[in-house]
Amino acid sequence: MSNTETYTEWDDRAEQYQAYFDDPSEKVSSTTVFPRMLQIIGNIEGKKVLDFGCSMGRFSRIMHDMGAMVTGYDLSPKAVEIAKSMDSKRNIEYFSRQEDLKENYYEIVICTMVLLCNPKAQAFQLVNDIYTYTKPGGIVGFVNTNVATLGRSFPNFYSQVPQEQKEGSPYQTRIPTPKGELVVTDYFYTPEYLKQMFKNNKFQLQGEEIIAEQFILHILKKN
Repeated sequence: MSNTETYTEWDDRAEQYQAYFDDPSEKVSSTTVFPRMLQIIGNIEGKKVLDFGCSMGRFSRIMHDMGAMVTGYDLSPKAVEIAKSMDSKRNIEYFSRQEDLKENYYEIVICTMVLLCNPKAQAFQLVNDIYTYTKPGGIVGFVNTNVATLGRSFPNFYSQVPQEQKEGSPYQTRIPTPKGELVVTDYFYTPEYLKQMFKNNKFQLQGEEIIAEQFILHILKKN
């Protein structure tokens, strides 16, 4: 898939994602997973933070309001446009081009439910890119689906079991939204494979934790 096709694909979904998070029902990613990640990372006040795959900026806003200096990146120009319109009074930088991100700069990087959206080669490159943007000594938090729960229904989404349970196998995740069902293609990565990918990209594993059953968090450090 070309970058242009990818941009178009996520642009087409931007309004559905916005409707999903505008829905007042609780989302475990916001109420449990994200707070737990920040709890482990520690104080972010005054830190330079990159929200990689920020979508419409919901986590970027929270971190900004906690005192962080936040940059949000998403490959969907439409999502970034929505984020900017919602945050016109906040000092958050939003970009849809990776060329605008700074190397060896960000003290904290979060990447929530983004890595699993990429096939193997692109996933490896994404981790490598994040390593490049992270300041030496910086901390990175990755959140992905716990593939042990595939095939089970949860209140906010359902992920199918792939036909072949091998690394990089595609599967569909279905997410109900007020603007219709959102269907995305995700990729099967075991915790062991993810940890090897992080290691191959020179990250040091600081911690691994399953949160709310369906999510797995990895905390990494760039030496």
